[in-house]
Amino acid sequence: MILIFFRSGNRTRYPEFQYDRDNFIQTSKILIKNLTLRQQEKIMAHTRLALRTFNHNNYLLPTIFVFLSYIKAINSNFYNSLSNKLLSLKEVQDDFYKEIEHLITDDNKRLLVQIEAYLLKFYENYKSEFRKPSALFERNSKENIYILKIESKIDNDLLLTMLTNDRFNFNISDLKISFLLDKLNLLEDIIIN
Repeated sequence: MILIFFRSGNRTRYPEFQYDRDNFIQTSKILIKNLTLRQQEKIMAHTRLALRTFNHNNYLLPTIFVFLSYIKAINSNFYNSLSNKLLSLKEVQDDFYKEIEHLITDDNKRLLVQIEAYLLKFYENYKSEFRKPSALFERNSKENIYILKIESKIDNDLLLTMLTNDRFNFNISDLKISFLLDKLNLLEDIIIN
């Protein structure tokens, strides 16, 4: 059922979604491989239901979507604190690291840093009522470089690259984490095909 969503004709028309299926599978494998079968089923069942709230042309961002689904089931305190804007960016990053530190390998650190970048940027957007300079990075116009204002516990260079990536900044930099939280909280209408 989940994979049908990614293969739908309407969704495959969009080139920016071409890797969503693979990213969804890879993220799911990394995050749930050490969980009990019951926990895995709970996460996947809820994820399948939440996917039904997405239109075929909505950004899914599977890495952060699966991570949020994972913490909703495994660490509801962290999830609820995100939902209620109770955490600072540093606390979000610390709680994120506690969840994934045992999963970090050379093979998957890029994916985990992508989750970190999405989580921090989208949470920053969600928590800020007005557009203001990012607390995550800044641009040094004299040297024409970006400087990270926070420190990744996985890979600083990779985090800075993710946060300053053109696709990230052009297409989704204004996205708020509430977009995904609302879908996971089933606050959006379920689409029946």
